[in-house]
Amino acid sequence: MNRKYIEEFSLEGKVIVVTGGTGVLGHAFIKGIAAAGATVAVLGRNEQADRRATGS
Repeated sequence: MNRKYIEEFSLEGKVIVVTGGTGVLGHAFIKGIAAAGATVAVLGRNEQADRRATGS
């Protein structure tokens, strides 16, 4: 991800909830949001897929 945009659009100190985060687009959103410094909460219909998406 481009560092310039990360610095301009910092999400440091924010908590973002991503619904549908286990899908292809949701996973991309999670990566971008986390790279911008936010804490990410993932909501989905499948707990195992949620854990895989967040690496926990």
